[in-house]
Amino acid sequence: MGSNPPPRTARSFVPLVSLLAALAPGLFAATPIVIPAEGGTVTLPLTGLSVVFPAREKAILKVTASWSMQDDKNTFDGRDVIDEFGGPGNDTIIAGTWAHIGYFNAGGPAAVVKEADLKEPWPVAPATLWGAEWQARGGKWNFENDLGIKPALVLATRQSANGPSFLLYHFFVGEKELTKDEMLTRAEASPVLRAVFQAFWKGQYGPSLPTRNPAVKVRNDSLAAREVVLKKAGLKVQVPDDGFVWLVRAASDGSSDYLDRMAPSLPDVSLEVATVDAASVQEVFAMFSGTNSRKDPAPANLPMGWEPGPTIKLENGSEETIVCKLIGNKVLVVGFLCTPPPPISKRITDVEPYTPLLGALAEALRQSGKTH
Repeated sequence: MGSNPPPRTARSFVPLVSLLAALAPGLFAATPIVIPAEGGTVTLPLTGLSVVFPAREKAILKVTASWSMQDDKNTFDGRDVIDEFGGPGNDTIIAGTWAHIGYFNAGGPAAVVKEADLKEPWPVAPATLWGAEWQARGGKWNFENDLGIKPALVLATRQSANGPSFLLYHFFVGEKELTKDEMLTRAEASPVLRAVFQAFWKGQYGPSLPTRNPAVKVRNDSLAAREVVLKKAGLKVQVPDDGFVWLVRAASDGSSDYLDRMAPSLPDVSLEVATVDAASVQEVFAMFSGTNSRKDPAPANLPMGWEPGPTIKLENGSEETIVCKLIGNKVLVVGFLCTPPPPISKRITDVEPYTPLLGALAEALRQSGKTH
């Protein structure tokens, strides 16, 4: 703790699900969030983006999401799906979008779009859309259902070298052929894509509990609430049913364990976990004294028995807020890391959403048999 955390590359992207439930009955057992033609503000379940969708003449939007993960491979794959419907009864799909935010195994934006499974692709190319610089790649997508093969555009950007990538897949369902220039022109003209981008770029996010949202489907047999092992700390933790999706990650140097919140993506939160042999919490706090630490107000809603420690500024610009709890002859140390795109706050000021996980960590240490 107190040094830069290792890069988060736990999020993979594997296109496993077709675009729409209506064309694959039973595949996507989710209840869509319907956005009427007059528009409205909706929080996308997995990214957490709070999107102000504009009015669209004679068109509705349906929002769903899906995710899966593999603990043994330390991978998570999740996306929000925005489908556009038009026609006389608003029952004809005319376009679709997948939205992702994360740290992808492939690397940065150029590498991520290059990995997209497109048919007849054109090469990765830079593009300027809505005033931001993107990496773009287009071609065709085989839906392997009644939709058939349709033009598709993949776009990725990020706001800083250390920040997460923002990845969009856009499907031109109502078209058969589009050139590169036509795809980019139509994408920039899309009010849906523009609204989703603006939410990301401005740091607009809202509260979201993906595992309790009926618009979200879990693929395969993934479970958010499950037992995980923190190898460095030697703890078996029962991840609670708190509405979030957490994934365990170990520091590359073996110094700490991490619990990364994969859904919702924003705010981008990780918990660094360690145990220290000490007779008091103050002994541990003394270890963090130095020029890179400061005393901030205690985060709100800290559970009973937990004590607030310093905030540590890391070299990459992110900040880690330390809280500790004495259990037997050990101190459980938890560092809250928040490394979102600006202008979202870098410091966790309220731990209320994370109190179930703090309780699970404390119980794991009590049950470990190593506290006395």
